[in-house]
Amino acid sequence: MNKQKKILFFVSFALCMLFSGELLAGVGNGGKPQYPVPLDGGVSALIAAGVAYGVKKYRDYRLSKREEDSKTSE
Repeated sequence: MNKQKKILFFVSFALCMLFSGELLAGVGNGGKPQYPVPLDGGVSALIAAGVAYGVKKYRDYRLSKREEDSKTSE
């Protein structure tokens, strides 16, 4: 690992440790959070964005492959 990746890993790890106490502080009544967070809308949007990005990358790959094949056949 180079130096920048080590620093990024350390900073992200430190931030996770810093905020993990606050995340667990809301759990006090039998393991149920006081303020439930709806995950459905955000997770669905992230999945849709990931699928769209994958389709775009695949189409770009196919297009570049076609152009490459047409150049070699000439």
